[in-house]
Amino acid sequence: MRSDLVRGDRSPTGVPGSEPGQGAASQPARGRPSANPGDAVSALLDGIRRLVLEREQLRDRGASREELEASRLAIVEEQWRLTKAAIEAHASHDGAKAA
Repeated sequence: MRSDLVRGDRSPTGVPGSEPGQGAASQPARGRPSANPGDAVSALLDGIRRLVLEREQLRDRGASREELEASRLAIVEEQWRLTKAAIEAHASHDGAKAA
């Protein structure tokens, strides 16, 4: 379990590692740059599906509150990344139309 999630060490946005220009939050798809922003969106959607499935499995086996909270925060972080990647994909699409 990530200690920053347990201790509550977060950025001003409430998402660990989400300060501008820092870490994977500044790049699409789990920190890997993508030539196609739509690929990043797809990868993040897949990641969110996986995290939700893992959370359901945690709940089914009676996981602790700490485990469930860490899982919830991981989903929130991935959703934040998805939002950012979707905005970038939309901006990229608009830029291509203008050119």
